[in-house]
Amino acid sequence: MTGATNSVAQNAHSVNASHPRNSKHEWRYYKGDLGGTKYSDLEQINAGNVQDLELVWQFRVPDFGEGKTTTLQFNPLMVNGVLYLATVGQKIIAVKPNTAEPIWTLDPYQDSGAREAEV
Repeated sequence: MTGATNSVAQNAHSVNASHPRNSKHEWRYYKGDLGGTKYSDLEQINAGNVQDLELVWQFRVPDFGEGKTTTLQFNPLMVNGVLYLATVGQKIIAVKPNTAEPIWTLDPYQDSGAREAEV
């Protein structure tokens, strides 16, 4: 996911031990859960097979091209079988997680008169 991002706003909640974790196939919150633990209880990848992983697909976001750099880093979210990416240009892109096929794109600045700042 080259240039993939996560700036999707999330609700503010207090974290406590009784709050359930994400379901096994979802990553609903920044850093995985409301506590930011970055933990996933998925079992397909483990110490015995991690060296066998291969790149299946990558997704280049449209507003991050050749010669552009950024220090922004974002995490994708996975909710209800859809992978959500936020871009450095503050767009949100929903993609099919198995193929990276785009489902839709939200550009909050489209037709608003606002422009991205040149850096």
